[in-house]
Amino acid sequence: MARGLHTLYGTADTAWVGRLGPEAIAAVSTSFFLSWTLFAVGDILIAGVTALVSQGVGARRDDEGARAAHTGVLLAVVLGVIVAVGGWFGSPRLFEALFDDPAIARMGGEYLSLISLLAPALYLSMVAEATFRACGDSRTPMKVVLVGTLLNVVLDPFLILGIGPFPRLEVRGAAIATIISEVVVTLAFAALYLRRRFPLALRLSDPRMFSSRRAGQIMRIGIPHALIGILFSAVYVFLARITGAFGAPALAALGVVNRLESLNYLTSSAVGLGVATMVGQNLGAELPERAQASANRGALLVTWSAGFLTVAFLFFAEPLMRVFTSDATAVAEGAAFLRIVAISQVFMGWELVYSQAFTGAGDTLPPLWVSSLTSVVRVPLAWWVAGPGGAGPAGIWWTISITGILRGIVIPLWFRLGRWREKSLGMTAPSIMPAPLGPDSADG
Repeated sequence: MARGLHTLYGTADTAWVGRLGPEAIAAVSTSFFLSWTLFAVGDILIAGVTALVSQGVGARRDDEGARAAHTGVLLAVVLGVIVAVGGWFGSPRLFEALFDDPAIARMGGEYLSLISLLAPALYLSMVAEATFRACGDSRTPMKVVLVGTLLNVVLDPFLILGIGPFPRLEVRGAAIATIISEVVVTLAFAALYLRRRFPLALRLSDPRMFSSRRAGQIMRIGIPHALIGILFSAVYVFLARITGAFGAPALAALGVVNRLESLNYLTSSAVGLGVATMVGQNLGAELPERAQASANRGALLVTWSAGFLTVAFLFFAEPLMRVFTSDATAVAEGAAFLRIVAISQVFMGWELVYSQAFTGAGDTLPPLWVSSLTSVVRVPLAWWVAGPGGAGPAGIWWTISITGILRGIVIPLWFRLGRWREKSLGMTAPSIMPAPLGPDSADG
């Protein structure tokens, strides 16, 4: 749940920036597509730490779980500094190269360069979240990140619109609100560590806790998972360029609908991350059948939650769009998009749950292959259907929806083949095995 709540930062930013016009929405939403690369680098840590810690806990090797978490913390600092420096200097130039509209390029570059600065804090909080969840405690990180999310929602109108004594910072205000909120989240996790309320006995001051072997495993497990996010970012940037040819309202519609879809992402990711923990713990305890059952139970849960959103998107498309923008053209275009993408919501939920099940097993290549193929196809297909095919923006919307359905079919079928059971992360269990872990065993 905690990981999914991060997506609400961008949703809140988009909702309040919508008061500034379609160009501002287009800039922030396009920045979100690009900032997904920032989150994707963090996914290296989430995937690797989740798999190693959960299997260590399942095998009753808390010492190895702690070593993996400690190693993840050090990697978070290194990766965070690299991404922050690169994002700060590179974001304005990237937007200038990608977008012809000077207003969108200026606001988008400014927003993304500021967001990049939070990379070190973001990655540290991601490792903390992953460690808590992998130990079966999903409630604590959910509460911490929920506080940060609510703080972001409260700060947004004051810093964006300049309410009361606050300056009117517009798009910059949205970025600053997100930075403040994420720093608070990281400080909260640090306080839990200092008060010895962390689920594993980490000794961050002890350099011997670092393991080059576990660092290599984190990278091997996490990089395929991260590449999915990076590819998502790149593909949506190209889709934004294609959509931009039809005007700022169409580009705003792409961004707003993506934010509305994040509601499904939030819920399905929460379930998926719980599934990853249960799959990892059950594999550590040498109970692969229970791991399979956990994934299936998670898929059933998201069928209901995503099905509810499908109905909402189909029948309340216009009111949902008006929450983010009052521009009539953007509302009409976004409502059409929302109804088309509604049919893919359940499949998106299945994709996320079974992808995380692969992560818990430490086998992240199958989701990468499926996501890569369908994502790469999106760009030329959307261009042809929308342009030469004559479908206009609707062609882009249908391309996104249909490829999403394909992913939601293929990834679960691949998981059912069961080859993930053969993966070994070197977590040796003691002679006395822990009690079986079922679909309801993880906290939260």
